[in-house]
Amino acid sequence: MKRGVWSGLIGGAVVATVLHFVPRPWGGVLLFTLVALQLSRGAALVWARLRLPFASIAIAGGSLLSLIVVMAGLRGIDASDLLLHPLVIGAIAISVLLVHVDSRAHPVEWKRWRAHAQHPSLRDFLTGADIPDQPRYDA
Repeated sequence: MKRGVWSGLIGGAVVATVLHFVPRPWGGVLLFTLVALQLSRGAALVWARLRLPFASIAIAGGSLLSLIVVMAGLRGIDASDLLLHPLVIGAIAISVLLVHVDSRAHPVEWKRWRAHAQHPSLRDFLTGADIPDQPRYDA
């Protein structure tokens, strides 16, 4: 199996374990806090390295959405109740649209990113190694 498949399986197992065994709402709060931190870092890296504005906004929006889930969890609302809410589904759809727009508006950067991240591992994803550095033209 490819590394990406294994990373997805391991990540899914961790999520399922945390949400099942850690008492509610703390499992969701912990999980979505980590997701928000990872997405914030990812948005900053995508902007700094590739200058993809719509993808950066979409990723930052995912971080904000994760923080909303954390805040709701702290108020006693279960994360699984929120994930199928129409506003959450709409926010995810807008993020997908923004990424699609960016892939069409900046095809060279997307091609470089796709070529660089052919088979990322979970470690690559967590460290940002799956996002290539943009050559600087500041001369």
